[in-house]
Amino acid sequence: MIQYVIRRLLQAIPVLLGVSIVVFFGLHVIPGDVAQMILGDKATPQALAHLREQLGLNQPMWIQFWNFLSHVVVGDFGTSLRTQNPVWQDIRIAFPVTLQLSILSLLLALVVGIPIGVRAAVKQNGWFDNLAMVGVLVGISMPVFWIGLILMIVVGVRLNLLPISGLLSYTITLHRITGMTLLDSLLTGNLNAFWDTLKHLILPTVTLGTIPTAVIARITRSEMLDVLKQDYIRTAWAKGLRYSGVTYYHALKNALIPVITVCGLQFGALLGGAILTETVFGLPGLGRLAVNSILYRDYPEVQGIVMVSSIVFVMVNLIVDVLYAAVDPRIRLDKEVGA
Repeated sequence: MIQYVIRRLLQAIPVLLGVSIVVFFGLHVIPGDVAQMILGDKATPQALAHLREQLGLNQPMWIQFWNFLSHVVVGDFGTSLRTQNPVWQDIRIAFPVTLQLSILSLLLALVVGIPIGVRAAVKQNGWFDNLAMVGVLVGISMPVFWIGLILMIVVGVRLNLLPISGLLSYTITLHRITGMTLLDSLLTGNLNAFWDTLKHLILPTVTLGTIPTAVIARITRSEMLDVLKQDYIRTAWAKGLRYSGVTYYHALKNALIPVITVCGLQFGALLGGAILTETVFGLPGLGRLAVNSILYRDYPEVQGIVMVSSIVFVMVNLIVDVLYAAVDPRIRLDKEVGA
C-alpha cells in the first residue's frame, strides 16, 4: 500500500508540471496589459515601464516561467497584484469555504443519488424508475447558475425561507479555526453560528449538488442492474434472504466501485462548479476569488488557485484508489505495484 501511494505521488509530478505550463502560458497569451490595468488609463509610459520591470513582466517568457516554477516548488505562489497579499494567504482564507461547500454537495449527492439509483434498478421499468430517469436527465441538463437563480427567486425571495447570499449573518461573530464555518461553530460551541451557516449553505449546496446527484443516481442504477443479474444474487433470493440484505449488502457493495470512481471525478467537478455557485450566492470561496483574479488579470493568484485545485484533485483521486481495496477485498494495491 505504501509503495503504491509513493508511486502515485511520483506520477502526479508530471501532471502538475503540465498543469503549471498550460496555466502560465495560457494566461500570458490573453490580450491585455497587467500594468495598464493596475495603474489605469492615465498612467505615463515611464510609470508603466517601471511597474513592468518591478513585476518582472519585461523578462523573457521562459525566465518568468522558471521564476514561477522555482517559487511554487517551495510553496511560494508570489504576491497578489490585486490585494497585495501573499497568494497563499488569500487561498488559505478562501479555500476552506469552497472545500466545505464541495463536501456538503458531494454528501448530498451520495445520500440522495445512491438510494434513487438502487430503487430505480430494483423496480426497473416501473413508475419510479421512469420518473427517476427523467429527473436525472433534467438534473444533468440544467446549468448550475440557472438552478441557483431559480432557487434564489422561489425559495429565497418569493417564499422567504432561506437567505440568498453570504455565508454568515453580520450580527453573528465566529472565531476562525479551520476556516470552515460549520466545523468552527461546532468546535467553539457556537450553535447560533452553526444553524445560521447551515441556512446560508442549503441553497448553494442544492445548486452545486444537483448534477453530481443525477450522475451518481444514473451510475448506481446502471451498475445495480448488472449486479442484480448475477448468479449469486439469484441464489440469495432463492435462499429467502431479506430484501435489504440482498439489495444493500450483496448487490450494492459490489456495485460501489464505479460509484466511488465517479465520486472522485465529481469532486473535481465540484471545485470547478463552485466558481459559478459562489459567484451567484456571494460566497467568499476559491471560485469567487478566481473570478475576481481573472477579471483583474492577477497572474500569481490565478496560477496559485489552479495549482492548489490540481493538487487537491490529485489527492482525492489517490484516496479513491485506496478506497477500492476497502470496498472490494479482491483488489490488492501492493500486487499492482509489484506487477
